[in-house]
Amino acid sequence: MHRDEKQNARLVVREKLTDLFKQAALANDQARADRCVESARRLSRKSQVRFTKAQRRLFCRKCGAFWMGKSVRIRIRRGRMIYLCLRCKTIKRFPWKGKKH
Repeated sequence: MHRDEKQNARLVVREKLTDLFKQAALANDQARADRCVESARRLSRKSQVRFTKAQRRLFCRKCGAFWMGKSVRIRIRRGRMIYLCLRCKTIKRFPWKGKKH
């Protein structure tokens, strides 16, 4: 496989990943959203394409839960966004720049 073919294949996979996350966001129930995330994770591992930064913040890496509504608690403290997955109780911290109080 030539370089151009690999790049085109990766672009197609990135588009599919984006579509899967859009489907997860539009899903009516948590189970369907989780299935979309699981499909995206499988596709990402198989094709060796990484998620974007924004995509990584949409789901729990430990249990695979799509963070929507009542599946995550988000707090902002000391310049960090703290995500608490309510399914497996995993804590993720991301830097946050916002208004200083």
